[in-house]
Amino acid sequence: MGNTILPFDELMKAVLEQLKSQKYMDSTLTVYRRTYKRIHIFLNDHGTDIYTHELGKAFLADSNVSKPTFVAYACAVRRLDDYIDGKPYRCHHGDYNEQIPLVFADTLTGYLQECIDNGNKPATICSKERTCISFLNFVENAGCSDLSQLNTGIVSQALLTFSNKDAYARIRQFLNYLAEKGIIEVDLSRIVPHYKRGTVLPTTYTPDEISRVKASVDTNITIGKRNLAIIRLASRMGLRAGDIAKCIGCSFFVLGVKTVLFFLCAVEHYSIIKLVFLHKIKSLNRMIGKPDESLGRKATGPVKWQPVV
Repeated sequence: MGNTILPFDELMKAVLEQLKSQKYMDSTLTVYRRTYKRIHIFLNDHGTDIYTHELGKAFLADSNVSKPTFVAYACAVRRLDDYIDGKPYRCHHGDYNEQIPLVFADTLTGYLQECIDNGNKPATICSKERTCISFLNFVENAGCSDLSQLNTGIVSQALLTFSNKDAYARIRQFLNYLAEKGIIEVDLSRIVPHYKRGTVLPTTYTPDEISRVKASVDTNITIGKRNLAIIRLASRMGLRAGDIAKCIGCSFFVLGVKTVLFFLCAVEHYSIIKLVFLHKIKSLNRMIGKPDESLGRKATGPVKWQPVV
């Protein structure tokens, strides 16, 4: 198949139109466009406006960038290489050198075509193809060249090779396809674990969320007043949880009855949090109860709250 020779501006526009036809997002197209502008500058520095495979390799070799950026550059270069070689669009995600075992090629093609007929988007098709190729390569390397001989042992071992557990769902769908088409007698998709992503805790809370947390505290009891003080101290003054625990739990060792102690105290209606000195404490236990000596000490008895004048 002969190479297509185009001025780089035309080649860049043609490749971008190809990607646009595959429903690539504008943000992704912007990344490609920026990379191609850098390649264009590289070509100009070498006194040419015609892109070749050799110049693409030279551009990558000359690029001193981070690994993620280099991966993006390499993908953009492969797009150019495919276009000038007259190759149709194909997914470039994952290991570029990983190819589908020929013995399984027709099966995978049939599965991907069914996914297309079911309305899967191009990006979804790419993800499924990439995962299935990795899975089928493992199957072949395990000595299974006939999918009808696939068993639970091979499937289980193959699953362990995927660090991204999102692959589980794709493999389950592929195995289910094999069972529906009668390629395998037993539906092995049932042994694939259902993976759920953990709930990500928010790094910050909105003012409304903080207000709702405060409103949920029962200030009619002593512990509730203490809890409200903790919440306000964290949300208004930004103290770390460890510092608050030390103050609230009284992690100070008793050196004597005249020990000067920092303690949290709220003004009337508990609207402001302040630190006050308590001098000449006659009975520490009477004030805060016996302190818990475990990590993150906390008051185990009633807390005496004194308004700040």
